[in-house]
Amino acid sequence: MSAAAAKKTASRYMRFNANRSATIQLRQQNQQNMLRKFPEFYTHQIKSHVDESLRLKDNEWKYMTGDRVQILSGPEKGRIGKVAAILKESNAVSVEGLGGTSRILIPPQAFYEGQSRPIVDAPNSIPVSNIRLVATVKEENGTEKDVAVHSVSLEGEYYDADYNQFLPVRKLTHDRSVVIPWPRPAKPLAESEFATRADVVEERTFFPKSVLEPPLPPSAVSQVRNPYSRFKRRPVITAKDLHEMTAPVMPLTPGKKKYLAAVEALKKETEPKKVKIVDPAVKKEIEDFIGAEIQKGLQKRLIEEKAALQQYQ
Repeated sequence: MSAAAAKKTASRYMRFNANRSATIQLRQQNQQNMLRKFPEFYTHQIKSHVDESLRLKDNEWKYMTGDRVQILSGPEKGRIGKVAAILKESNAVSVEGLGGTSRILIPPQAFYEGQSRPIVDAPNSIPVSNIRLVATVKEENGTEKDVAVHSVSLEGEYYDADYNQFLPVRKLTHDRSVVIPWPRPAKPLAESEFATRADVVEERTFFPKSVLEPPLPPSAVSQVRNPYSRFKRRPVITAKDLHEMTAPVMPLTPGKKKYLAAVEALKKETEPKKVKIVDPAVKKEIEDFIGAEIQKGLQKRLIEEKAALQQYQ
């Protein structure tokens, strides 16, 4: 690399670092100004948040609610407590009885049951870099003791029936043969009078009739979906879907065509002819003529019956 090229590269590097530091400083200043505008109960939650690029991923977390941890530095160094909450946005945890608390004001909407004062003692978060895991190991004589683990490694995964999910396997970094189990989840609450029994929840009450028909009747769609929504929705069955679901028409053989033509001709010969629509005036004349003829027939029959009756008297 020539001297001119090296000088140009160095100037770019210096300019990048200067802009980068200024950007970080401006971001921190904007965050501080933003925190001043938010209420105290909200700033207490987000003041310890770290940048998204620095947050631990889900598969990098080595702690879980219920784990016992030890404080590494500070006034509470060496003390052991149980993890009460995982704060992923802050790369920190909340430990029962450790870390101290901050007295803050909360709005009435955030009051818990039975609370009357707006002042609460919120627990402070502890960074994961300031804690280490405490595990219980068995000695050769069968006794158990607590051991502070220097470092933990995650290898593979297994299915945990209690959590109903796959969890990584925790092992000691310096001795991979030692597996540190995850804490067991809290016991479910006892059933109350408002709880639904498991057999009722698992009972299946709906069976779809066809994959081509929607589960809801057409009359109920307008009640579930807003018909006046400004968002356009594609039809339930498009022309393309209808074309794909319609079976193709097979071509007819010459013999089949001849047979269908004969059936159609026979149908035309046997079907009754359609009655032509008669003009109302003509229809009235026809009805009067038929009525007069019927009247004549009735009169003639009446005369014949009277004559026959006189012969038998």
